[in-house]
Amino acid sequence: AEATDPDPANNATTDTDTIDAPAIHIVKFVNGQDADSPTGPHVPAGSTVTFTYVVTDTGNVPLANVVVTDDKLGPITSFTGDSNGNGLLDLTETWTYTQTAIAVAGQQTNTGTVTGQDANNPPGTMVTDNNPANYFGGASSPSIHIVKFVNGEDADTAPGPHVPAGSTVTFTYAVTDTGDVPLANVFVTDDQLGLLLTFLTGDSNSNGLLDLTETWIYTATATALTGQQANIGTVSANDATNPSTTVTDNNLGHYFGDAPNAPGIQIVKFVNGDDADTPTGPHVAVGSTLTFTYVVTNTGSVPLANVVLTDDILGPITTVTGDSNGNGELDTTETWTYTQTATALAGQQSNIGTVTADDATNPGTTVTDINFANYFGDAPGINIVKSVNGQDANTAPGPHVVAGSTLVFTYAVTDTGNVPLANLIVTDDHLGTITTFTGDSNGNGLLDTTETWTYTATAIAVAGQQINIGTVIANDANNPPGTTVTAVDPANYFGDTIPTADLQVTITNGATTLVPGTSDTYTITVTNNGTDPVSSFNLIDTIPDALLNATFGSPSAGSYDPGSGLWSALSLASGQRCSSRSAA
Repeated sequence: AEATDPDPANNATTDTDTIDAPAIHIVKFVNGQDADSPTGPHVPAGSTVTFTYVVTDTGNVPLANVVVTDDKLGPITSFTGDSNGNGLLDLTETWTYTQTAIAVAGQQTNTGTVTGQDANNPPGTMVTDNNPANYFGGASSPSIHIVKFVNGEDADTAPGPHVPAGSTVTFTYAVTDTGDVPLANVFVTDDQLGLLLTFLTGDSNSNGLLDLTETWIYTATATALTGQQANIGTVSANDATNPSTTVTDNNLGHYFGDAPNAPGIQIVKFVNGDDADTPTGPHVAVGSTLTFTYVVTNTGSVPLANVVLTDDILGPITTVTGDSNGNGELDTTETWTYTQTATALAGQQSNIGTVTADDATNPGTTVTDINFANYFGDAPGINIVKSVNGQDANTAPGPHVVAGSTLVFTYAVTDTGNVPLANLIVTDDHLGTITTFTGDSNGNGLLDTTETWTYTATAIAVAGQQINIGTVIANDANNPPGTTVTAVDPANYFGDTIPTADLQVTITNGATTLVPGTSDTYTITVTNNGTDPVSSFNLIDTIPDALLNATFGSPSAGSYDPGSGLWSALSLASGQRCSSRSAA
């Protein structure tokens, strides 16, 4: 009998099996630097870069079939670390792969990927991991840019916003890295306010560097002075990868401080509702109707009389609303809005609105202001040139080709307007839509004004005179859905057939039996049963002098030479026949 321990706990069976949890990890280095994000190390373009891929087993089982690849360099096979030589990435091992390459100019990113399989359970669960490494090839080109705003207005030119003298003005300085490396030691100063220490926002990763993706915002306030004012904001910084290199930039900000009991006026001009102070402004179709709006406000402390508004292109503007009390004066509480329409011209255009007025309480004092409005008149155009076997055969017959041979049609499409074109479709009236093309040099999907897109298609040549017509259609890309433009061009060719002829000769006579010394009439008929005309042919009589006085019938005359037994004709068209009758 089997004894049993009274304590049930002593009779329990413990499961010591472990569930496989394979995992793998890769860290990629470039010249020894774990450069996960740009720019990574700067290296001379054309120099040798060493990539290192450190692979570890982060699971609980050995891994088999470990493969490392680089998205730019392909499979990486050179490695060390298999200390026991069993071909498995064991838990205690680190495998280090290496590969060299020639540095390419500019910002570069390579990604290393590793895969492996659970070695304890063939073929095993597949695990994978990847890691990027960045570098910059070539000398760095650091650059910085500052834009200064006054009360939120980018007032590069005078007068800028009108503000009451003695009020608080807020200056904002937007600083961006416009080069190819991060920048350190960024300092912003104002020629009137000194060094700015108030840094508002921008250092998103808190690394103290102005990175390529960041914009740092500085602010300062000041008390508005009387009259026209200009402040200059200046920024300086060092190349973070080469601290000896310094970059700098500056930008003006204007405002006008209106004194108490002083007149002041401001105009803001809009084109189709857009305050387009700088080019290009809104894109509009050439010939369409534009609406210019001029918003005039009294920025002083006294009413204004004799308000006159002019446009340097359109002349005096007289249609106005806003004189709420009808007194003919622009009061300090009023905004007058002028409107004018015009027909859009082609290309970049700029209109300047100018307003003048007199101090209603002191007629001898005049105030004025100006404002720009820009727009671009889109004049899209397109052209297509269709060629057959390289020949621009606009008129018949075009090139002669053998019927049944392969033709190559080429459609060269150019932008003849002043804007890029989108949604290009090229069709052939016989071949349908043509989609194979080259020429989009910048890969933006738009036919730019500097590009030629070349479409190609092949077809089998058809017999006889043929004409194919290529058509292209597109839209103005700057003004969706955009004005549609189209162009057509023909291409001609002639499909030559290989000449064939089938001549049939028949001889008939009146009598079945010939009696010596008598005569009879024989008819020799030649018929062309082929598809092409025969320019000449020979008929040989095998019994010389048997036929005398031979004469030809339709379609042409000929001769018969009894001595040589030769009968010749000039031509015989397809389906035609000629006959000769003679006495024997």
